[in-house]
Amino acid sequence: MVFKNELLKHSGISSVSYTETTPGRHFNGHGQHFAGRPEDEVQTIFPLVADEDILQTLDIKIVAGQGFKDQPGNGKAILNEAAVRLLNMENPLEQTIDRGTLGEKNIDVIGIAKDFHFKSFHYSIEPLVIYHLDVENDPQHRVTFALVKIRSSDLPSTLQYVQDTWKKYAQSYPFEYTFLDQDFNRLFERENVMMKVYAIFSAISISIACLGLLGLASFFASKRTKEIGIRKIVGASFFNIAGILSRDFTKWIVASILIGSTLSWYLMNQWLQNFAYRTHLDWWIFLIAGICVMLIACLTVSWHIYRAANRNPVETLRYE
Repeated sequence: MVFKNELLKHSGISSVSYTETTPGRHFNGHGQHFAGRPEDEVQTIFPLVADEDILQTLDIKIVAGQGFKDQPGNGKAILNEAAVRLLNMENPLEQTIDRGTLGEKNIDVIGIAKDFHFKSFHYSIEPLVIYHLDVENDPQHRVTFALVKIRSSDLPSTLQYVQDTWKKYAQSYPFEYTFLDQDFNRLFERENVMMKVYAIFSAISISIACLGLLGLASFFASKRTKEIGIRKIVGASFFNIAGILSRDFTKWIVASILIGSTLSWYLMNQWLQNFAYRTHLDWWIFLIAGICVMLIACLTVSWHIYRAANRNPVETLRYE
């Protein structure tokens, strides 16, 4: 507690809390048994063991009952709304946990906390129980982390103060820290890597497709060289010739857009099933993507079409 009290003397630090784990890190679900229920009725609820300042430090809102302030001892707990729904409790503030994370001891439920995310968005908000930890009377030494809520705009100097204070009281232990938002970002590291990989391979695929379109446009233009010359002699305009050449490959592009959009919708929908909170795939997303593909294709072959449509008909009729 000396370290905590020393930190609170700094004007840039508004709150400090000792805790066993933190949101954004690994949580283990423990079986919690409530007094008065059948012995084999044990619900899996994720525990957060922390001191009385955890609610203030993490901005956890209490929707019923009270927090841990001025509550001595380790015999208090707060459930989140998801836990109340899971247990189907009519009077949750009258419940007692008699067997759970803290062992076989009676822990009174004194409050209900508003739901908040403490795991990845792959999961919905899980049932949570926050146990009050009396740090000075904890023989098991459950404290693993010190959460420091900083309000100062001068972040470097505040962090330096925390580090200096740490070294003052714990010289033999290294000072390590992370930011809570960074811990949550790590939960989505795989998705960030996948996004970069998909972007790179998409760019490569588009480049290869454009090369194929160039070859296709050149092939169609050379195949219909004499036809283009005859059409120009009989009065066909540039736009008539361009339209004839465009139709040769446009139908294949439209077919590929339809097939690709269908497969993309299916695969993306399957991938989104991994998240408890996900966006909806609207039809206009694929329409815009198809329009973009068509524009890229038109820009890719436009030079070949322009050359073929503007070529001297005398030269085209001599073409062998």
